[in-house]
Amino acid sequence: MRLFCFASSSDENITLGVKANLWAISDSVKSHKSRVGKARKNFSVGSKGLFYSGQSHAFMVPFLSTSEVDIERVMHHEVWFGRWTLPFSILPLGSPADQVGMDDALKRWQFLHRLAPFSAAAGIMGTMVFNPIEVSEEDWTGILAALAYPEVLKAYVNR
Repeated sequence: MRLFCFASSSDENITLGVKANLWAISDSVKSHKSRVGKARKNFSVGSKGLFYSGQSHAFMVPFLSTSEVDIERVMHHEVWFGRWTLPFSILPLGSPADQVGMDDALKRWQFLHRLAPFSAAAGIMGTMVFNPIEVSEEDWTGILAALAYPEVLKAYVNR
């Protein structure tokens, strides 16, 4: 299955996005056109996502997308400080208070070993925006077991 990892420089930005049920990408004129193409090609309603905090060096909040990417909208201080593009709605499946550090994640989830040979964190930074990572059902269940609300995990396992 496909998983989209979105990195943030701060826990606060992830928390603000979760509270707003929204995520967007830092405005980068240099890579905007490429990101639009990747979003159109790869990302859709129901896409599975996971946040990574550069501040905590930890994964947090698995989510499902609940909208397409809005390629026209530019956000100015609506949720986060600064300019943000390519927003989309999310259904958070967990809380930012629950985190799995990179060392622990490398032990738990096999997909991280296939990213960047020098650093799994490098594999989910800005160059990976809207590039899905292939993960096994086992890894996704492990992500939910570690980071999702208990009722989400129970509903997923009993489906």
